[in-house]
Amino acid sequence: MESPNIEKQPEFYTLEELAEHLKVSVRTVMRLIDKCEIEAFKVGRQWRISSVQLARYLKSVENGKS
Repeated sequence: MESPNIEKQPEFYTLEELAEHLKVSVRTVMRLIDKCEIEAFKVGRQWRISSVQLARYLKSVENGKS
């Protein structure tokens, strides 16, 4: 029996989780969002950042674009 082709869904971070992951403050994460360096969206009143967007940001930092 073949297993179904399930694509891995991106993980989503809250501001606090992402700040902890990056070892920066929540305020710094908000600045990155405000400057459109990290794409984020709101769910109700809370921000969410996907692991895909985090990877894009980190790649741009590594390449010296940020």
